[in-house]
Amino acid sequence: MNKNAMLGWVAVLALLGFLFGAVRQGKGLSDSPESPLKSSLMLAKAKAAALQGDTYRFIAFGDWGAGTPFQRDVAAQVNSLYEKTPFDAALLLGDNIYPVGDIKKFGKVYFTDMYAPLIRGGVNFIVALGNHDEHEGHEKDQLGFFRMPGYYYEVHKPKIDFFVLDTNTFAKDQVQQKWLEKVLGKSKAEWKVVLAHHPIYSSGEHGRNIPLQKILEPMLVKNHVDLYLAGHDHDYERFASIQGVRHIVSGGGGAYLRHFEKPLPGSLVRVQANHFLKFELTNGELKMWAVDKTGKVIDQAEWRKELQRGKFAS
Repeated sequence: MNKNAMLGWVAVLALLGFLFGAVRQGKGLSDSPESPLKSSLMLAKAKAAALQGDTYRFIAFGDWGAGTPFQRDVAAQVNSLYEKTPFDAALLLGDNIYPVGDIKKFGKVYFTDMYAPLIRGGVNFIVALGNHDEHEGHEKDQLGFFRMPGYYYEVHKPKIDFFVLDTNTFAKDQVQQKWLEKVLGKSKAEWKVVLAHHPIYSSGEHGRNIPLQKILEPMLVKNHVDLYLAGHDHDYERFASIQGVRHIVSGGGGAYLRHFEKPLPGSLVRVQANHFLKFELTNGELKMWAVDKTGKVIDQAEWRKELQRGKFAS
């Protein structure tokens, strides 16, 4: 191989390495012709519909893509809510496709068909990857299907920033850790929400996550994160403020439920129910309702900002 050819191959390999790093860190948009999600124009229309007055609306749920009757029931409640009161974003907290993340096989039946009104309306799906999603290379397919910018990334909305983590790798991924420190520190949003699959605190089957407690939690506290949303345990649990951060486990989007273990200190509400979370942000006040598969509100809370940024009023 001559010198010019060798230099050409070096350049190609360098470009591929750059592109991989950009996708991993959420610097480039992954797209796929198979994705049912709409264009940026549709997202803008959805945002306009979700912003009624000064109110910004979004929902969240995890552990959902199982094709169970429970998923269909929760999806029916989500779709009904959207038809009555549009929202801009849906935060998906991982374990998007059971059992091994095969989005090519199950994406239509578990996602496109289930949430058709949201997709038609251009709702912005902000997606985290769970442990069931990262098998046999299917996580790469999910990046394209859900139009995810990377395995971890940030999304900026009116008065609120969302930071999506890949907690499958976070505890050992120093690049991701440095990225999170940087973007949290730069954020000037009134509200900061971190979403991921694995909870730091949980009274469910998996319990607390010691590596995340040691490595991730100090970053949340230091940078005045308001909410940490996670799934993984198939239940609903809300904690009191832990060093200024509110932790909520929402793993009831469609998977089979599991029992709670001994409650951890600070656990305020624990409900074994399939559900989703509804949020409204208005004039410095964030309201949350946990809604079960029948439409019943199983928990609700509201938080207002104090003068000190990043703190909740009691």
